[in-house]
Amino acid sequence: MLADQLLIQNRAVPSKLQPPQPLFMRVLVEYPRLYQGWGMFAPEAPKEDLHLNVDAVTADGRHVDPLNQVASRVADTPLHAIPARLGHDDMFCDYILNIVATPAYHGAFEEWIYNYDTRTGRSEDRIVSFEVFVLEDDSPPPGERRGLNTRTRLLFRSSR
Repeated sequence: MLADQLLIQNRAVPSKLQPPQPLFMRVLVEYPRLYQGWGMFAPEAPKEDLHLNVDAVTADGRHVDPLNQVASRVADTPLHAIPARLGHDDMFCDYILNIVATPAYHGAFEEWIYNYDTRTGRSEDRIVSFEVFVLEDDSPPPGERRGLNTRTRLLFRSSR
């Protein structure tokens, strides 16, 4: 099973060489999230970093980032660049990537952002509008800690 998963998840292996994966094996891997980041060891490891930044405006006019207040307790918000260390686990990284790549998830993420005041217990924290930005940079070369060529793009916005 591990050898099959290695072949299936390694982008360097051509699709015609990847074995078919029976449903029971897919369930055994996906349900407990036993993914392996084989792409990190492939000849073409990812060369870019990506993160989300939320610029939300509260009822009293403050700007907050509900996502990074929870996700990156080691980084000041708002983020203008991807910090050298965010402190995320692999599941959170997968979540961020899926939010960016899957517009069907934006609605649930939007509702989570609008429920900020429920989580803080403060009525003045009610979100009236927000913008979600994707922060991207080129991975730093060996020995360096900061990414290069930082880019920002709007993913989506909302207001009530």
